[in-house]
Amino acid sequence: MIAPHAPLSQQIAALPQASPPLLLLVGPEEHLSAVLRDLHTRTQAPCIALSHALGQRLLEATPRERVRTAARTLRALLRTYQQSLLLLDRTALLFLPELHLNPLQVLSDVSRSHRPLVVAWAGQWDGGVLTYATPGHPEYQRVVHPEAIIVPIG
Repeated sequence: MIAPHAPLSQQIAALPQASPPLLLLVGPEEHLSAVLRDLHTRTQAPCIALSHALGQRLLEATPRERVRTAARTLRALLRTYQQSLLLLDRTALLFLPELHLNPLQVLSDVSRSHRPLVVAWAGQWDGGVLTYATPGHPEYQRVVHPEAIIVPIG
């Protein structure tokens, strides 16, 4: 296992051997997008604005169908990319309460079954607890000791 304080490039290089091969960039959304753009330039890995791409696929479904198919639609979307690494930016759609998704679990499952993922997580990391949004917010998520490589940004 690579040290948590190792440079981002080393952590990405070790990602295919991780279980799950999932790296979360955690911090303010604007900083995450800048880091992902830089990674895209350096690695040539596709950088997907996930909320937009997934939202387009779910747009014509009824709310009930969206709940049933959101995770499957996400997997199908990411399967269309042939590269060995995917960068996922703008992931807020995964946190919508009406989709009834567990964002970390869905991302973990996709990374295990398809390919390593580097994912923007607009939230906070305190060294043991990962959060998204704030307590009381409908999209609030709190995960203790997540199974992912966590890299705090900005």
